[in-house]
Amino acid sequence: MAELKEMQEKISKYKLLTERLKMFNNRREMVISKVMEIEACYDTLIEIKPNQEIKVHLGSGVFVNSIIESTDKVLVTISRDFAMEVDIEKAKEMLVTNKKTLEQMLDMIETEMLQMQEELSKLEPEIRDFVEKQKHSKE
Repeated sequence: MAELKEMQEKISKYKLLTERLKMFNNRREMVISKVMEIEACYDTLIEIKPNQEIKVHLGSGVFVNSIIESTDKVLVTISRDFAMEVDIEKAKEMLVTNKKTLEQMLDMIETEMLQMQEELSKLEPEIRDFVEKQKHSKE
C-alpha cells in the first residue's frame, strides 16, 4: 500500500514536471522570438538613411509607406504607455542591453528546463517498472 501511494506521488510529480516543462518551453520560445526581433531592429537602425522609403506597421497587419526625414532621433518605448526620443546610438545601446538581459533569461530558462528533464528521466523508468510489475502481478 505504501508503495502504491509513493508511486502515485511520483506520477503526480511527473505530470506536474511535464506541464512545467511545456510552460518553460513556451516562455523560451517567446524570449527567442523577442531576441530575434531586437536583432532585426538593430540591423534596421544600422541601415536606415534620411529620405529612405519604408513601410511602417500601424498594427493589426496594416502598413503604410513613409519616408524617413531624419535619422537623428528615434522613439523608444519605455513602458506600455510611454516612449521617449533618443538618438540612434542610444537606441542601439538600449537594444544591446535588452538583448543581453533576454539572453541571460534564456540561459536561466534552459538551465531550469534541463533540471526538469533530468528529473523526468529519473522518474520515467521507475514509473514504467512499477506499471510492468503491476501487469505481471495480475497475470
